[in-house]
Amino acid sequence: MTKVRLRSDIDWFEKVVRFKQAAEDEALQNLLRTPLQVLIMPIIVRSASRLAPDPFSLFWGYYDIVFRRERDKRASLNRVLQEHGQQIQQLHERIGFELQARSEASDRSNATLTHQELANFTWQVLHEAGFKPSAPTPTCAPRSSQLPRGV
Repeated sequence: MTKVRLRSDIDWFEKVVRFKQAAEDEALQNLLRTPLQVLIMPIIVRSASRLAPDPFSLFWGYYDIVFRRERDKRASLNRVLQEHGQQIQQLHERIGFELQARSEASDRSNATLTHQELANFTWQVLHEAGFKPSAPTPTCAPRSSQLPRGV
C-alpha cells in the first residue's frame, strides 16, 4: 500500500523506510490495526519530516494535513474552511471528546451521534462564535433545550 501511494514521490525510498520503522515501533503499532489507519499513516509519512511519538500528536498531524489540503483545493468547501477553520476545529474537538466519553462509558468501542446531536453541537459552536442565523432550516434547527441560555 505504501509503495503504491508514494510511487510518484522522488524520496519514496526514504519514506518507505520511515513507514517501516513506524510499523516496527511498539508505540505506533496500535495505530496500524485497521485498514483506515494503515491508509492514513503513509499520508502522515509523506507530509511530515518526522513522525510524532504518540497517537495524539500523530492524529493532529493527520488532521492538520487533511484540513490544509481540503482548504487549499478549489472546491465548494474551501471558502468555508478558510473562513471558519477555528469553528470547524472546535466542533471536531467537542464531537471527538463526546464520542470518546460515550465509548468509555459503554461496553462498545464505536460510539455514534445522531444527526440532531451533530446539529446541536454545530449550532452551539456557531452561537459561541457570534453567528446569528436569521432562519435555520428545519432539518438543522437546534433544539432550544440544547442551546445556551438566551438564544
